[in-house]
Amino acid sequence: PEVSAFPPHHTTFRDGLASITTIVFGYVGHIVFFEFIHSMKKPKEFKKALVAAQTFAISAYTVVGYLVYHVAGIYAQSPALLNLSPDSLFGILGWLFLLPNLLVGDAIDANVLCHNIIRSVGEITWWNRFLGKLNAQHPSQTHIEDEPPALAPAMNGNANGIHD
Repeated sequence: PEVSAFPPHHTTFRDGLASITTIVFGYVGHIVFFEFIHSMKKPKEFKKALVAAQTFAISAYTVVGYLVYHVAGIYAQSPALLNLSPDSLFGILGWLFLLPNLLVGDAIDANVLCHNIIRSVGEITWWNRFLGKLNAQHPSQTHIEDEPPALAPAMNGNANGIHD
């Protein structure tokens, strides 16, 4: 198959824009990074997790992109699974592999959305006045000062109460 780093001459503006937005929307989920950092017990560890996740993602995108363009050439379709016959073993396995990934990604996005809605509803004064104070904090947001004195040493990870 013919492989090229440049689009074919008959590519329209719409096709080119669709290609660019595919890349942009592929990374739009990075906006939830701030929510992940906010929910982490050790936010300083986020940099390591980010490097590991991005190394894996970029490696996977590169390998899959290379394989798809090696097989389909400039006639590759998006998403790449459209290049596989739906009746073939690889086509069926590809779609079966995609489904759990979509469900997990949607569950993570729904979780972040619900956290933000609960946090926002908790800040509405009329809601608090009529229904009482809503505690809309994530468990990782509880501070040791908010805990009873008997639990404070255990919250520090030091059960005997001796501070370093």
